[in-house]
Amino acid sequence: MKSANFTYNFIPYLLCFILLTFIGCKTDDPASLPTVTTELTVTKISATTAISGGAVTDDKGQTVTSRGVCWSTSANPTIKDSLTKDGSGAGTFASNLNHLVPNTSYYVRSYATSKAGTAYGNSINFTTLNGNVDLNIYDASSIKTNSVTLSASTISDGGSPITERGFCLNTSSIPTISNIKVINGKGLGAFSTNITGLVLGTKYYARAYAINEVGVKYGNEINFMTQNGVISLTSDDVYSIYATSATFRGTIVNDGGSNITERGFCYSLTPSPTTANSKISNGTGTGAYFSNVSALKIGTKYYVKSYAINSIGTFYSSEKSFTTNNGVITLNTNAISSLTAISATCGGNVLSDGGGVTVTSRGVCWSTSANPTIADSKSTSGNGTGSFSVSMTQLSPATTYYIRAFATNSVGTVYGNQISGTTQNGIISLTTNSVTAIRVNSATCGGNVLSDGGGVTVT
Repeated sequence: MKSANFTYNFIPYLLCFILLTFIGCKTDDPASLPTVTTELTVTKISATTAISGGAVTDDKGQTVTSRGVCWSTSANPTIKDSLTKDGSGAGTFASNLNHLVPNTSYYVRSYATSKAGTAYGNSINFTTLNGNVDLNIYDASSIKTNSVTLSASTISDGGSPITERGFCLNTSSIPTISNIKVINGKGLGAFSTNITGLVLGTKYYARAYAINEVGVKYGNEINFMTQNGVISLTSDDVYSIYATSATFRGTIVNDGGSNITERGFCYSLTPSPTTANSKISNGTGTGAYFSNVSALKIGTKYYVKSYAINSIGTFYSSEKSFTTNNGVITLNTNAISSLTAISATCGGNVLSDGGGVTVTSRGVCWSTSANPTIADSKSTSGNGTGSFSVSMTQLSPATTYYIRAFATNSVGTVYGNQISGTTQNGIISLTTNSVTAIRVNSATCGGNVLSDGGGVTVT
């Protein structure tokens, strides 16, 4: 019986000897456990990750086979909770904590495991970031009939990197990425996008959006109206009106959100002209523009409109009318000068050519009858407007003449006011001098020709 008890009591010692000899005996004796500390600060905390670590400062003679950190939402986490494995042995180590929950308080501490058991370092606490993206849409610009430029900024990613950002639009309020969506990169900072394919004359609602691990975050909402494509234009003025030409001025106030591909003026002899009538084009785009129109009919009433064309159609301004000048010359006949028995000097002043109709001939005509014409005697002096002077020759002495200036253009010949003058009579005026130096057979005498009678040479 004694022998059986000895055998029974010996078995545990035998098993322990075998374990110590071949695999060691894990005793969890605090004096044999490694010494490990936890980094006092958790760094690079985001919404779902963080970096911690620690150091095995003493392995107590037992090789550290595993080390790292463990964490939990409860105090004093163990290796039964979430953990990292960061090598073995003594020394410092860094640990990446992943798959954390945003805006959550965690406890973390380092651990080290040897044959003696698992030792833990000091426990520290940290809170993950909330992962909420802060973004703002702040402008809708360059609004056209089918496009708009939107601008926004991602201010904060909430501790979780933004993997996609952009804009979403809809024709009803509170658009989401399930509506119209335009992607514009990722990350933080300002961004802008030109969005096309919109419907003209339509109200849209827009929000910026950003996506990270936490989900989709939307910014504030704005709205805008695409333009209707209707061009606003005016026919400002018709000026420099002549007999065969005029200058038109128009202004494109607004292109309606669609680029103007042609602009100009259309005109006709009847009201409501269109581009199917006479037209003159003048470039593209908005703003004021001018065109000189020629080959018009003299003394004729015209109707004119500005026009502009974009992708929507052709648009017209209100109508204006004007009448070309009649081309009739206006001129005066100047006074006679240097009037003799057989000649005179006269001239005129062409005040207007009748509205741009060139004066091709001008001069003076005369006759002994009233209202002389160029079919009578005449003398010419160049062309164009302004003053001129001519010589009238081969006149008859003591004769009354009627004189008019004339000017001719393509419209016809116009005469100035009539004047008249009488040539001198041509009779010589003279006196006889006293006789002097009287001799038996001679004497001296003479005379004095006082006048040749008006330019008639004394022969």
